[in-house]
Amino acid sequence: MSQTQTIPTIDLTDYTAGGSLSHSRLVQTLGEGLVEFGFLNVEGHGVDSGLVRSTYELWRRFFALPEETKRKYAGVAGGTVAYTPFRVEHAKDSPEPDLKEFWHVGQEPPPGHPLASAYPVNVWPLEISELPPITAGAFLDQRLREIGVKA
Repeated sequence: MSQTQTIPTIDLTDYTAGGSLSHSRLVQTLGEGLVEFGFLNVEGHGVDSGLVRSTYELWRRFFALPEETKRKYAGVAGGTVAYTPFRVEHAKDSPEPDLKEFWHVGQEPPPGHPLASAYPVNVWPLEISELPPITAGAFLDQRLREIGVKA
């Protein structure tokens, strides 16, 4: 008999509008989810669902590109802010490669920011020019505007 596991979900409104019990539950679920799975679902973030869907669609287009095209972006910038092919990474202490491919996007501090030189420059696929603005900036910019923070 197999055990079914469910990826935990946190709701950020539990933190932004909840009391100390809600805060504690969120922190506990966050910690448990990261320990057990390494990721979790996040709700209540306030990001427009259309923006989320369109971003996913752009990344689907990238991952549907031919393997040789995607591999042009592997191993660049120290491998930290670009493409990592299927079966390249290994979980800690595991001899077996991970069954995933992914694109990592790093922080993009504005020019002149004191930490700008601490972050490698993101690499972007030339085949899908819409990715940089929607991936690197749109989510954060939208959320900051909603809570009244000026960039």
